[in-house]
Amino acid sequence: MKRFRKFKRLISSIRYSIGKIIGPIWYRFFGYKHHIIKTSLTPAVWYDTDTRILYAVMDTVKWYVDNDMMDIWTEEAQEEELKRVKEEYDGESQTQQIAQLQHCFEADQIALEIAAWWENYPNREKEIAEEDNYRKTDVLEEKLYEEEQEMLIKAIKYRNTMWS
Repeated sequence: MKRFRKFKRLISSIRYSIGKIIGPIWYRFFGYKHHIIKTSLTPAVWYDTDTRILYAVMDTVKWYVDNDMMDIWTEEAQEEELKRVKEEYDGESQTQQIAQLQHCFEADQIALEIAAWWENYPNREKEIAEEDNYRKTDVLEEKLYEEEQEMLIKAIKYRNTMWS
């Protein structure tokens, strides 16, 4: 029995050692690549860091809405869920459940808002590029920058709600 345990430990340590060597190679070529953020940036010689951050965050939110977001809560579904919670829970637990649900509803709406804004982003850039009046271009660029900041802040604020 004692020899069997030693043998089992030896096999486990060998497997672990081989796994440490083979694992990274295996996942590099065949495994999931969730550690890589694919953006909608076109290939170019250089992008500034602020642009890469914007695209990474916004494309990740867009990917979440398109792929990971379970269900989009309609108003009727929200009402039904709140009604169910009111029937099933009492007192403090009911209050907590309702607050948690309302936070989820709000977070889903924020994610949808960010994704919709991001889908329209290329149109906004095109509008700025096609503008002939430099003074108006400056105003449009400043407005777009403020919107970018607002959406980035929302994405960061609600990032802990974007899980599947």
